[in-house]
Parts: sequence; structure tokens; C-alpha cells
Amino acid sequence: MRCRLVAVTLALMTGSSMAAKAQSPAMHSPTDTGTTSAAVVMGTVYDSVARTPLSGALVQMRLESGTSRVVSATTDSAGTYRIANVPRGLYLATFFHPVLESLGVMPIMWRVDVKDSVTRATFAVPSPATIWAASCARPSAADSTGLVLGHVHDADTGVPLGGSVVSATWSEIDIDQHGIHSERRQLAATANDDGLYALCGVPTDANVLMRAQHGTTASGVVEIAAKFHGLTQRDFGIGSSDSMTTVTAADADSSAARSGDGTLVRRGTARLEGTIHGPGGDALSDVELAIVGSDVRGHTDGRGHFTLADLPPGTYTLEARHLGFAPKRAVVDLSSHRTTMIDVTLDKQVAVLNTVHVYGKRTTRSPNLDGFLFRRRMGFGHFLTRQDIEKQHPFFLTDALRMVPGVQVSTSGLSHSIVMRGDHACHPATYVDGMRVYGDVDDVIDPEDVDAMEVYTGPGQAPPQFMGKGCGSLVIWTHLAP
Repeated sequence: MRCRLVAVTLALMTGSSMAAKAQSPAMHSPTDTGTTSAAVVMGTVYDSVARTPLSGALVQMRLESGTSRVVSATTDSAGTYRIANVPRGLYLATFFHPVLESLGVMPIMWRVDVKDSVTRATFAVPSPATIWAASCARPSAADSTGLVLGHVHDADTGVPLGGSVVSATWSEIDIDQHGIHSERRQLAATANDDGLYALCGVPTDANVLMRAQHGTTASGVVEIAAKFHGLTQRDFGIGSSDSMTTVTAADADSSAARSGDGTLVRRGTARLEGTIHGPGGDALSDVELAIVGSDVRGHTDGRGHFTLADLPPGTYTLEARHLGFAPKRAVVDLSSHRTTMIDVTLDKQVAVLNTVHVYGKRTTRSPNLDGFLFRRRMGFGHFLTRQDIEKQHPFFLTDALRMVPGVQVSTSGLSHSIVMRGDHACHPATYVDGMRVYGDVDDVIDPEDVDAMEVYTGPGQAPPQFMGKGCGSLVIWTHLAP
């Protein structure tokens, strides 16, 4: 489904009768029939997206004709407001709140007839169905997709980043005459001048990954769960080039640093601090923490507390892993020279088996594993085992290659390309389970399926069966191999 971005304008600000018909009309019920010239207007402002009363909304009213005097009040924690001493007459009423801006909705105008001593008027943020209809084509009964909407802004200043491209990608299982295989799907939308984007047709039954890119800078990758025929909000912060520094891996705490390679990583002055709890609220020590897509790692102390420093600004994903629990991911918005606080609860426990001792003699071994181990002993390339890959916490397979000496992973939206750095930067030949493949490996291989990888950065390193055209080779072994 192709998305068309619409800045949602649901009503005119000039008192058009269309506004009253498009939204729930202001409700007024007389409770007093006094004869004084002033009245009280009271009611509730409701957030139809979050399905809760809206606190902190500024309600304003002015007579439809005559004086331009405006009367106003702000809703309390229960979403209610009260305006006293309102002269009787026909009014135009509206309300303002950041949630309207976040949804790309312009303030809506209602008509309120103040003729009783107490007039009740209820206002509401447009429903997800209304916003969907204004942003996307009407979904069919067979359409199981959702709408993701939000803003892209500078992570430090909050300035909207118009023209940013927001991408979403996911995998689908296809069955055809060649069998069962996985295909990578992708959607993209461009933010308007206010930084607002609307991404239509996002599947609700898939693991969807999103990223925002503005020029040469980008956010991290985050995972979202779109709502069936509904609205999901996700804002993205992107750090500017001035707020980040590029250092060599020799200055960073990474495997590439230990090898002395000049791999480039981005650093900043943002900090992330927090505590990791178990289901009962107890602090968890020695939880492994990572900012996905970077080389920043850490662990919680005995109080479950952690601090990660030197982080680039922007929207990223924090991943927490601890024995006995399923990994937990949380989206964090980082800003320069500021500490972002977060508390994470690992609430999904998994069974941990006791140590199992197996006695016997193995009679056969995978030829792929034999070849991998033999070539690793020869030492002409760089070799990654399953354990090495898991330590990188990769969203995409190419994330596991970012710290490999001599390899550069370039990013455009959610697409990645591998470049072997040397006298002449070029793309390597790629083999999966011994067969030559073409295109983006992230489109065809999931990191969870990979058992081992061999990386040959020079034309003279690769064995004859994995040679390309003089630009090195990437050899991937999966547990799906026959």
C-alpha cells in the first residue's frame, strides 16, 4: 500500500458548519434557568487516541460575532475545565494541547450556544479512525495494517527536521514454486516541513524495525508494534554532525580496538542511567546492557544500577539481557550533555535447564563446520562464531560486521551495504552456505539463522572456492544449510 502524507486538517478556524458536523458536537444541558446575563461553561476534554481525559488542555471561547474578547481555562488532571462569567451568546470554541501537534492535527472549532446559566461542552481529540481516513486510503476488511505517525526532530534542540526519511522494514514468509523463503519488505515516508511523517500500510503481524535519516545522520533502529487499523505514534530524534565525534576503534572499548584497526565509530556526550528490576521489583545485578547498533556496552552493579556514557544523541534502543529472562528492549531518547533516566523491568522469565552432560563419540560433523574451523586455524581472514555475533546485539546481520577490521557498513534508511576498505573501496562477493548470492544480505539472512561468518578483506585472502573479483569475500554459514 502506498502512503500519502496528509497534514491532518479536520476543521476550519472560521466557524464553518462543517467543523461541527465533522466532530462530536458540543453538548450542553441546562441545569439552571436563571435570568442573569452571565453563565458558567464547563465540561471535559477527551483524548480519543489514548482513550483518557486530556489534562493541561487550554480551552478558549469567543463570540461568533461582535467582540473579539476571548475567555479561557485549562483542564485539570481529570480533563475537566470551568469558565465563569461567560456572557450568553453563540460562541466558537477550541482547545490547544501538544498532543494535537504530535498528531499533525490543527486546532478544531466547535459552536457552543451559551444560553443557560450552566452550559456543558465536551471536546475531543480526533479518533484514530478519523486520523487514518485523513492520512491514508480507507482500509479494506482484508487489510491487516496500521498507521505509524510522528515527528522527526533534532535530538538536542527539538527543531523539526523536514525532509527526513522514515523507513520501516520487516520480513515475510513467501511460498512459491521454489519453496519457502523469507523476503524483506520496506516502506518509507518523507517528513514535511514541520517534521511530521505518516507511514501507512505497516503490518501488525510482523516484527517491524524503523529508523529516521536526515542527510548523512540517522537515528538508531527501534522496534514498533503497529495497531490493527489503528494509530501508533513514534517520534525520532536525530543527532547533528556537530554534536557527535567520529573516533577510531583504537580509542574505543571494542574487539576492533584490541585488533588495532581503524574502524570508525560515533560518539557523543549523551549519557544513559537507570536501574534494572526483576518481576517482583528486586534489583538485578550483572545484567548485560547494550545500545543496539553501537559498540557501547555495560553491566548493572549490585544495586541493579548502570551508567552508559559517551553516547551519540538521538533515538536508540537499549537492550538488556540476563540469565533466566527473555531479552528486553526499550526505546531511549538521548540528548547531548544530559543524562537520560530509565527503569527497565525484566518481566518475562524463561526456563533455565540444569547442566546436561552428554557422553558418547561423535561419528559425523558438519562439513561446513570442519571447513570453517580449518580456515580459522590458517588465520588468513576474520572469523565470527555464533557467540561473537550475539555479543554485537545485531538488529541486522550487517550490524555484526561493523567492528570487523577492514569492513565498512554504510547505511541509507534501513538499507545497508558492505564495503571492503583498502586501496580501492569495493563490495565483496557474498556466499551463503557455499552458494553465491547477490544484493543486500540483510534482505535474505536473519542474524538468528547464522552460525558462523568468514570475512576476507583482500583479494588474496579468500580460498579459491570463495573468490570474487578482487574485492574480498563474505562467507556466511547458517544452521539452515542441508
